[in-house]
Amino acid sequence: IAASIAFFIAVWYVATNKETDLMSLVENIVSPTENKLITYQNKSQQITLHRLPDSSSVWLHPNASISYPSVFEEKQRRVSFSGVAFFDIHKNPSKPFYIQSGEMRIKVLGTSFNVNALDKSNIFQISVVTGSVQVSTPGHDENEQTIVLKPKQQGIFEIQSKRLLLSNSTPSERKEIFEPIDIQFEDKPLEQVITRLQNRFNIQIQLSNSGISNCQFTADFEQQSLPVILEMLCTALDASYTISDQIILIDGLPCDL
Repeated sequence: IAASIAFFIAVWYVATNKETDLMSLVENIVSPTENKLITYQNKSQQITLHRLPDSSSVWLHPNASISYPSVFEEKQRRVSFSGVAFFDIHKNPSKPFYIQSGEMRIKVLGTSFNVNALDKSNIFQISVVTGSVQVSTPGHDENEQTIVLKPKQQGIFEIQSKRLLLSNSTPSERKEIFEPIDIQFEDKPLEQVITRLQNRFNIQIQLSNSGISNCQFTADFEQQSLPVILEMLCTALDASYTISDQIILIDGLPCDL
């Protein structure tokens, strides 16, 4: 019945507009395709993991937001992003991944990297952890400028001058918070756990209640990033954490000794 109604509507429409493709119109009425734009914003004070339709992962810092279609196009994947996040993109050479942040566009084939693109910032930054990315921006004369970043390299786009720069990061024992590490704890007080995590990652960790510093913790992490470690740590201690300006605050009650 629905198909019959759609057909008669189409016939009437074509009678008034002969340039319309009848079959295309009927197909759209009977089987309309919807590809809604999805917008997700991390409104919490923790780093939140968000999955994209292609199974790519995005770890969003507080207030970061990302928009994308519910179904990616056949030949490309495009998202719009604002804020600070770590992207771990599912590899698909035939379907490149693009991120648009203001005037900056990032092209990805399959890699992991940090993006710092705050709306009110004077610069946007991209730091590659694995793989490589291509960054394109308009220059001062509106001609496009492009750089290719590899691991341990950083791209910096100056908003006002429209300069796009490439820099090499200095080798360091410390890891970015999304770089996976192996670390073990066996009946260690939280105070020692925090010290080791601070030494491994470029981050400060504080306790809102000094009474939880003696809580014992045992865990064996293999190739896990700091957000995953924090989630498991807080779950084990019935605590929570917030992050602001590279400072993590853990909140919980003292353990029974």
